[in-house]
Amino acid sequence: MLCGVDVSAGVEAHPGPLLHIVGGRSQLVTRRHTAAAPHHRVHVVPEAGMRPHTEQPAEVSVLIETFLREKGLT
Repeated sequence: MLCGVDVSAGVEAHPGPLLHIVGGRSQLVTRRHTAAAPHHRVHVVPEAGMRPHTEQPAEVSVLIETFLREKGLT
């Protein structure tokens, strides 16, 4: 699915805040699939696979809430 797909330039060019959340156990989506610019944030959820939002929903919710609060988006 993501094999050979490189969207890093487009993601890196995104001017606004961006939170990448990836599962540490995912064999499909890994940190290398993120294109974090200095104003982006990447967080790896160690105990999750490719769907951290369903595998570790409490941790992901806290990450999102914190990120939105820090960026003044809540």
